[in-house]
Amino acid sequence: MVVIEACAITESGIHTLFVDNVLLEQTGTYRLDVQRLNNADNASPLAFGQLASGKIETIASFDTFTVVVDSAQSFKLVMTRTAGSYTPRIQVFDPAGAAICSAAAFGDAPTAEIAECAVTESGTYTIIADDQSLAGVGDYSLTLICRSGGCQDTLFLPLVQR
Repeated sequence: MVVIEACAITESGIHTLFVDNVLLEQTGTYRLDVQRLNNADNASPLAFGQLASGKIETIASFDTFTVVVDSAQSFKLVMTRTAGSYTPRIQVFDPAGAAICSAAAFGDAPTAEIAECAVTESGTYTIIADDQSLAGVGDYSLTLICRSGGCQDTLFLPLVQR
């Protein structure tokens, strides 16, 4: 298994990716997952205060979420394994695609937690949820909690008449 964590493409246009066997002696099937870290494709939106769920369905796969941030703020992000056997890992990328926060569970612990991720600019941030060892599968929950700033948490208040 090969993972290229980040590859900056500085020019627009068509790019070619070659996939082969290192010894050029074997054939077989393979899986290729590619995701932009800025302006992510097919990402699920995640709102502050929302509990999302997902599934790492195949080895070395990942799920992508986006959160829109309106101003400088900080948040907590928690990924909890709810079924399966893998090591939860979460990563946050700024609007330009640079990694700014990450966390992974330790040992057999079911939870990866970014206690505080501070952002300084408005924009769409990308979150990648996967297995740190890229060798397991299973279900998870993901929670985004506002710590400070102008987060857009949903708040329901009771209606009171006088």
